[in-house]
Amino acid sequence: MNIIPIASEKVRPTTHKTIEWSLHNVCNYNCSFCGPEHKIGDRRWKSIDTYKMYVDKLLSATGPNPWFILTGGEPTLFPEFIELLSYLKSKGAYICLITNGSRTLRWWKECKDAKILDSLYVTYHPEQTTNYKHVAEVLNLFHDEPTKTNCFITHTNTHTTMDLVMESLSFLLENTASKIEIKHMNSPGHYDIKLNLTDAQIEYIKKSYFGKKLNKTQSDIPLENQYENKISITYDNGTVEVFSGAQELIKQNQNHFLNWMCNVNNDVLTVENNLCRRGQMDCKISGIIADLDVDEVSFIDEYVKCPYESCYCSGNLYTKKYKN
Repeated sequence: MNIIPIASEKVRPTTHKTIEWSLHNVCNYNCSFCGPEHKIGDRRWKSIDTYKMYVDKLLSATGPNPWFILTGGEPTLFPEFIELLSYLKSKGAYICLITNGSRTLRWWKECKDAKILDSLYVTYHPEQTTNYKHVAEVLNLFHDEPTKTNCFITHTNTHTTMDLVMESLSFLLENTASKIEIKHMNSPGHYDIKLNLTDAQIEYIKKSYFGKKLNKTQSDIPLENQYENKISITYDNGTVEVFSGAQELIKQNQNHFLNWMCNVNNDVLTVENNLCRRGQMDCKISGIIADLDVDEVSFIDEYVKCPYESCYCSGNLYTKKYKN
């Protein structure tokens, strides 16, 4: 008899709120798998003073120790980006940056010296550039910083070759201390690339997760405030299974919560320029709830029924859920 999952939650409870903030949708890449809403450039960036005003409103809603996840477009194209993140840090926020890493090494050195990043996700897109060595250089700039460094190598069946993916994976694992993963992007929610790999390649990926470069400085954020967390799934027979995090939940096919009750209203807000929604960007469980140009914004401790067959938003996957 099959056992049925009935509850999902973080192994280590946290109280922080998460803001996923798309500053603009200007991008210097044109990835085949990325929708026009993320790269068309019709939501230009605001002035630095306007963004600081938004920060003050968002922080009044989050309480202490919030996480801000900065996305785009390519967020680092905003000319005053480092100044904005410095302002966020001065207010006590933790910062996670999702970027294609394409800015010059000189720019990245300035970013490192500002000490504004708690977590860095560089997505390497082989269909846009073959220069994965630049990605390694960016990641290694933070080797002696407490910034967590991660790299997703994106792959599509039609626009990239597995040879380049595996070549870049091998180089990044040998030459960085970062967490490296391959992310299949052929269709929404499709992360399984095993059909495109040889048996030897699959075994290599299984054994390879973190880069081999030694003595990476570790994060100094208290465990109860860290964004990444282990996730426990409780089953109807009383057993509990623990997963290393959101991506592991997806890869083990345990991310299906249709009609479950989810407490994302109390955990995550998405901001697109100035417009706020509840839930993470790809979820959009609510309409627009606030315009930061004129409104205040708040979280609500109210469960909502999940309308999706599968969940692929990391912020939402960390949120407490139960089967209705």
